Amino acid sequence: GHFSAFNLDVTEGVLKELDTSLRPIRVDISSSNQVISLEHGDVDLNAALAMTSQRMKRLDFVGPIASGALGFMVRAGDEGIKTLADLEGKAICAPDGSTGADIMTREGHLKDRLITLRDTHSCIESLKKKEVDVVVGDTLPLSALALEDTDIRIAPNVTIGAPSQYGIALPKGHSKDCIRLRDALLKYVASGKWLEAFRNRLPNTAQRANELQPSADQINARSCRD
Repeated sequence: GHFSAFNLDVTEGVLKELDTSLRPIRVDISSSNQVISLEHGDVDLNAALAMTSQRMKRLDFVGPIASGALGFMVRAGDEGIKTLADLEGKAICAPDGSTGADIMTREGHLKDRLITLRDTHSCIESLKKKEVDVVVGDTLPLSALALEDTDIRIAPNVTIGAPSQYGIALPKGHSKDCIRLRDALLKYVASGKWLEAFRNRLPNTAQRANELQPSADQINARSCRD
């Protein structure tokens, strides 16, 4: 079916601010290959990649376009995950190479319960089949998926790790393009279009829109760094 997400809304909006006819063509890339696919030129942009210090050494970023903590998705009828302690003994799924997989691996008491699959959708299918108990991932895309599927829900108020910031990633060596994208993102956020896209895409998280909107200072500080 047609794929859509808040990160693609923002990326398309930023490209429109450039006054260009270019529009993104979606390519499926597994979580573990997102960085190398940019470095090898298999893709030109990644619409939302976590802006970690290691990745920022290898890629340029424009952002943040959003930020969010890692949360946990469960089956709709599962009320058993109320704290992190409730994860003990649970089979936890994360996309291979994702921030969620990295954090779960560092949590020594949980890593033995971690199962990695190709992507979030694979984890969700495994959850619905009761092959795993929990899916770990960024709360914003998980919230969007929960809006579309009544069989799954986000465990409320259960997060792990520091909130991650996500940006539009592009290969090193395109500094002029990076600056143009940064300026377009600043314009997009200042115009109110970011807030509009967020509230339309994530009505179940809309009350946090002002808190999660990136500031101009954040975008200038983290975009297009040498």
